Order: sequence, then structure tokens, then C-alpha cells
Amino acid sequence: MVYIIIVSHGHDDYIENLLLNLKLPSGRFKIIVRDNKSSMVLKKTCEKNCVTYLHGGQYGFGHNNNIAVSYIINNFMIMNNDYFLFLNPDVFITSESLINYVDYIISNDYKFSTLCLYRDFTKSKHDYSIRSFPTLYDFLCSFLLGVNKSKIKKENILSDTVVDWCAGSFMLIHALSFLNVNGFDQKYFMYCEDIDLCMRLKLSGVDLYYTPHFDAIHYAQHENRRIFTKAF
Repeated sequence: MVYIIIVSHGHDDYIENLLLNLKLPSGRFKIIVRDNKSSMVLKKTCEKNCVTYLHGGQYGFGHNNNIAVSYIINNFMIMNNDYFLFLNPDVFITSESLINYVDYIISNDYKFSTLCLYRDFTKSKHDYSIRSFPTLYDFLCSFLLGVNKSKIKKENILSDTVVDWCAGSFMLIHALSFLNVNGFDQKYFMYCEDIDLCMRLKLSGVDLYYTPHFDAIHYAQHENRRIFTKAF
């Protein structure tokens, strides 16, 4: 089973479009939406699409995802071949592409993976969502000089490659591996939870695979990101 976890911070329209597009076999996929805004519109959208809707309290990215994982643990039996897909509401992927991607990951026994994210449907603009672990020096260079040394040029990667970290916009993680490192660290709020999780998984022996021949579209408004996020 693949449990798809989507956290909403007022992304009602994005999630409605995503749910309209994703028609997945219920025996293999379950979608859980965790709503940080308790929107009645989103609740009705989830009910209409037979999607689990969770709400109550406002928290950061990692905390919200952990709440969804706790719900899954308390309501379903986690099996050795189960995965969690942490998916941003503003990511577009077709049902066929997602099914093929999951099949590929499982067949290769990858415990942690991500795919190639583009910023436009013509696939001409890369979302640089895979990076090397940043150092304080990297951050200062990016913040002061506009030079981000942690970015990895996806254009140069033609086959499955182990990388340090990926953005939390699309993470497919073996469920038991995720639980083994106690999930996201809730001390972080909105930023750097993904870096921290990738580091702890790597230290536990779980490699992150970037698979360039699978892709999705990320609508994110990169120009509006906060200073700290831009730096990394």
C-alpha cells in the first residue's frame, strides 16, 4: 500500500484539481489530506472523492505530516512493503505516471526516492529539488553572493543516482524506514524538515535515489520564497 499524504495550507483549488486527476486503484493507494486551515470547501471535496480528511490545529510541515502518519498507524496495519508518499498539493502527476513510478521503485527495492520536478508543462524549467547537504559556508555564499553551491544540476544526471537530499514536495519513503527514524522532527517549522529527515535516513543506512526518467510538474511560486528557503 502507498499512503499519499497531502498537507494543505489553504490549497483548496490545487487539491481539488489533484484529486480530479488522480484516479488510483484503492487496493494499492490511499490518500490522506491534512488540512491546516480546516476549510469546509476542502472537507467536502475530500468527501466527494472518498479521501480521508484530517483537520484541527495549525502546525508546520513536518508536524502535519506526522499527524497524518499517526492516523495511518492507528487505523491500518503497516506492512513491510508499504510506502508513504509526501506530496505537495501544487505538484501535478498523472495516475499512470505515479503507478509506473511506484512499480519501478518497488521493483528496484529503493527505500527512499524522488523524481524529476519541472516548473512548467513544457518541461523546460527544472525545479532544483535535489541538493547536496548545505554547510554554513554554502548558506553564506548563497545569501551574500547569490551563489548556491548545494544545487545539483539535474541536466547532467541520466540514470538513477544517490543524492543527499530532496525537497519535501515529492518524497516516496518506505514506511518502516520512515518510522525507524521517528518521522519528521517537529522542532522545525515549515523549513529544513526535509534536509533533516534526509540526513537522519542517510545516517540510518537508507539512501535517497533520484530517478531522472520519471517526472512531475511543481507549480510552486519560487520567486515568492522566503530568504532562508532561497538560500538552500
